[in-house]
Amino acid sequence: KLSRSSPIQSTGFITISEGKTENIEKAITQAKAQIAQIDELLAASDIFNENHDKAVKLTRTRAAHVTKIETLETDWLDALETYEAAIADN
Repeated sequence: KLSRSSPIQSTGFITISEGKTENIEKAITQAKAQIAQIDELLAASDIFNENHDKAVKLTRTRAAHVTKIETLETDWLDALETYEAAIADN
C-alpha cells in the first residue's frame, strides 16, 4: 500500500492501480468470510444426514467461493505487476 506522502501516488494511473488492488483484497476477504460461515454450517450439525440437498448446495457454494478467491488472487498479482511497472517507469 502506498503511503499518503508518496509522490508517485499523485498520478492517476497509480491511484487506479492501488484502488484496484484494494477492491480485490476486499472481495477476497468477503469470500473468505462466506467460506467460514459455510464451514460453520457444515460442521455445526449432522447436516449431510438431516438435509442432504442443503449440504450439497452449501458444498458447491463453498467450492465456487474457493474458485473465486483463486481468480481474485491472480487478478491481484496482475494488478500488483501493473502497479510495480508503473512505479518503475516513474
